[in-house]
Amino acid sequence: MAEKTAFGYVKHYFSEKGIPKRACEIERIAKGCVDVRRTTGQHPGGIIVLPYGDEIYKFTPVQHPANDMTTKTITTHFDYHSIDHNLLKLDILGHDDPTMIRMLEDLTGVSARDIPLDSKEVMSLFKDTSALSIDPEVFAQAVQINMDPNELSELMMSLLGNNTTSYDNNMKKLGYADISVPSEIDIYPKDFASKDEIIKILDAYNDKMEKSGNEEQVIAYTDVVGTLMSSVTDIVANGSVIFNTMDNSTIDNNVGNNANNMNNNSSSTHFETY
Repeated sequence: MAEKTAFGYVKHYFSEKGIPKRACEIERIAKGCVDVRRTTGQHPGGIIVLPYGDEIYKFTPVQHPANDMTTKTITTHFDYHSIDHNLLKLDILGHDDPTMIRMLEDLTGVSARDIPLDSKEVMSLFKDTSALSIDPEVFAQAVQINMDPNELSELMMSLLGNNTTSYDNNMKKLGYADISVPSEIDIYPKDFASKDEIIKILDAYNDKMEKSGNEEQVIAYTDVVGTLMSSVTDIVANGSVIFNTMDNSTIDNNVGNNANNMNNNSSSTHFETY
């Protein structure tokens, strides 16, 4: 019995009897009712199979459901999971099995109740399907593959592939990253000297792996800062060449212009008195 159910039972009992009780007292009494079985139940579709020659009393006591001594039905006192290491249980109360049996009755016109449980044909189904008398030609017509050779080939290749459908593979396809198995690692050195030391360590490790023939263990890395600085250096160097060329041509032009001006002034000197 659950805690809330026990509280409701106790509260309803005192209400019917007209006995006033405080909530704390109802809670105290209800705690004593928690986990108590309300009634002994039965599972009509649960069948316990005993070893030949043994009695049920060897494994568990039995009782009548709901303590009804007038019924001929008996149930095990212990639940099945307490004795499942020694006995076999058949659950046939679900929706699927009765539905399939009814469908087979409609298709064959034979009632399942008319088939004896010890039928040799039924028992032989645990060994082979010869009792079903399946016509191979009819079965081949019933099962037809509506696929062209290319589609069938792709299907067979997918079934023979190494990539199995699993939780891990599905999560990987969805982009989930496992911290213990990273696809890449970003390292942020505190300065340029530390960056150079890390590169030396990686290069030494890669050289060791290549010499030992373990090329699959070689670490592929990208020195982002080194690449960026190299690009900046190239840009500065190219810019310096351009600026130097422009400065030299400008100087030459200025020298030529000044010489021309001096020549012009020497031929025509003009004085102004203020």
